[in-house]
Amino acid sequence: MSLRLLLSLVLLLGLGSSALGQPMMPDPSAMSGIPRPEAGVPSGTITVRLLIGTFANPLVNHDVTLTATTGVKQTAKSDASGRATFSGLQPGAYVASTELSGIVKSSQPIPVQGPPAPGLRVMLVFPKDTPVPPADSPGSTGSTGSTTIASPSAVTAPVEVTTPAPPADGQVHAESALAAGTLKIFVVDEANKPLPGVPVTLYRRLSSEAQVEKLPAQMTGSAGATQWLGMPTGAAEYLVTISRFGFEQPSEPFHLDGAMGTTLSVISRPPVSGDEARRKLSLSSGSHLIFELQEDLVQVSEILRINNPMPQAFDPGSDGLRIPLPEGAVSPQLQPGGPSTLSIDQSSPGNVALVWKGPLPPGESMVQLHFLLRHTGELQFKQPATLQVADLRVVIEKRPELKLDGVTDIQDRKWQGHDLLFAQLPGTGEGGMIALTISGLPAEHRMTRLVGGALALLIALGFIYLSWQSSSGDERTQVLAQRKLLRDRDKLLDELLSIDEKKAVADEKKAAAKRPREQVMTELTAIYRQLDEANAD
Repeated sequence: MSLRLLLSLVLLLGLGSSALGQPMMPDPSAMSGIPRPEAGVPSGTITVRLLIGTFANPLVNHDVTLTATTGVKQTAKSDASGRATFSGLQPGAYVASTELSGIVKSSQPIPVQGPPAPGLRVMLVFPKDTPVPPADSPGSTGSTGSTTIASPSAVTAPVEVTTPAPPADGQVHAESALAAGTLKIFVVDEANKPLPGVPVTLYRRLSSEAQVEKLPAQMTGSAGATQWLGMPTGAAEYLVTISRFGFEQPSEPFHLDGAMGTTLSVISRPPVSGDEARRKLSLSSGSHLIFELQEDLVQVSEILRINNPMPQAFDPGSDGLRIPLPEGAVSPQLQPGGPSTLSIDQSSPGNVALVWKGPLPPGESMVQLHFLLRHTGELQFKQPATLQVADLRVVIEKRPELKLDGVTDIQDRKWQGHDLLFAQLPGTGEGGMIALTISGLPAEHRMTRLVGGALALLIALGFIYLSWQSSSGDERTQVLAQRKLLRDRDKLLDELLSIDEKKAVADEKKAAAKRPREQVMTELTAIYRQLDEANAD
């Protein structure tokens, strides 16, 4: 595992031990409630698949409710494969939900787009040990195989809450009319009007050392409220999120009262937009630049915490919130599993940017990306700051000749067997520049490679020259040999003519002085054969 990846894992929020080793087979519960576009699903269509524990146990003939952000609901039943289909949907955000044996399952907001965007699939997965009422129990709707289907009445008729709503101040309040361990959440708009049909998700951590648990989401009823019973009190810490306007709005973390029930009222506000709101955004504490040396390249990982201090989400508009990458950045990639609202715009060469499209929720949102920068022993890092930079730190492996300029508070640290340098970049306002210089980089590796390449090229050219010279010498030898054959041919022809002209001469002495005609013909034939072979070459 590379230094960059190790550091990234440590710096990321919410990293559990399970993230370090995933099972070989897909776990449907890990994908429960997460929408994904699917080319095989028609545009404007959502399919919701219901499962109990595994893919082999679909929930058949069961009601699924689809709720739009406007509050309009529609219901469909799951088929033999456990899928309920909703077609002809208008663009917007929807939430799918269903209930089995008192357990409510809801999806994340499902963003439907118009053509040519594909439709979406989502799974809602109940625990494998979820009790299933028998087919003849009151309210059951039927069964398939060994799976009996329970009534989804809790979805269409959420728990009605008669307890008065507390002040809509985002703070928890003790409620003596409720038993200890009871939590009631009220969702209202800015005019303090109850909002029914809003998905509410509860997260809890039983202790500071425990993992965060995500409990099944519930929908608010006509009073704009929902509740959880029998929740642990004491050290247990909680947080709720509501899904509206296409994003998750979180509350502040809180504890439950140990002597009585607890209520919390959350205001759902529409997103804000414009330059004035954008100028309130910043890169907050915990943002890092990690530099990993790779000979004549530096791999950069940016872990950025975008802070929205406003009580409502920020809508960046159709162009999105753009964060330009440094000049010269190549091969940019997003960290897998990041927000679906993120993308990388490479349409303009030399102007690559990270883009957040869609509402930016209140609080902190983390983004992570990687890219490469070339260097020749020194790297001038310059990245335009489109947001305020409140706190940005640098991490790089320590080298004997390496030097950092433009940073403060340089510290040596050891981590996982690596000697690292940690440093602080100065803050800057919107329109400023994030800049530092890294010198003493291992450029000699690059020079060695260039010299080696040049030497290999010279050797190759030498072989080509010698080969050409050899070919040229062979050609000259062949030409000289061919010329000798031609001269021999002409001499033999002359001799042959001489024999023919004097064959009638009666002088036996002169005739004996000449070679026989057959011998001359034999040699001449051999000459022609050699000439043919030479021409063939």
